[in-house]
Amino acid sequence: MPTFHRVCLVSEVPEHLPRHVHVDGMGVLICRHKGGLFALTELCPHKQESMRYGVVMDGKLICPSHTYGFDLSTGRCDKRRQAPAQTYPLEVRGEEVWVEV
Repeated sequence: MPTFHRVCLVSEVPEHLPRHVHVDGMGVLICRHKGGLFALTELCPHKQESMRYGVVMDGKLICPSHTYGFDLSTGRCDKRRQAPAQTYPLEVRGEEVWVEV
């Protein structure tokens, strides 16, 4: 059953770079865009490589290996629709970021 986990503080999430956290043994990236926070899987669905060194631009996380963009809200890939990145529910509670996995 999915459970919310405290992963970091809001102030620890930079504007254009993902914040890498571990949740229940999994790598998750917390991304900030236009004041909103989003949670996506660390692994690119194409080659299972880490996207933790990617950048956040125009509402997408850009994979450093392929330069594919993944929509922060839906995980949809801008180049391959059949391969979305996993997204996770996220809540901000005061100054804390919580992710459900």
